[in-house]
Amino acid sequence: MPVTEPTLQSTVWPGDDRPMLRLPGGLWVDEAPVTPADYARFVAATGHPPPRRWGGGAPPPGREHPPV
Repeated sequence: MPVTEPTLQSTVWPGDDRPMLRLPGGLWVDEAPVTPADYARFVAATGHPPPRRWGGGAPPPGREHPPV
């Protein structure tokens, strides 16, 4: 894989204009930490399946806010 410089682009999620860093190989990195509560909003908005360890559409109680 050729080495390329990361590029800063707007996010690909509708309604979310936070910048994200696109790394070589197509990996996207958010500019700020994402919490499980943030990810739960993404799951609710897109229908993306939540992590199996959640056991539903939301993070376990008390685990909503640490960055992942």
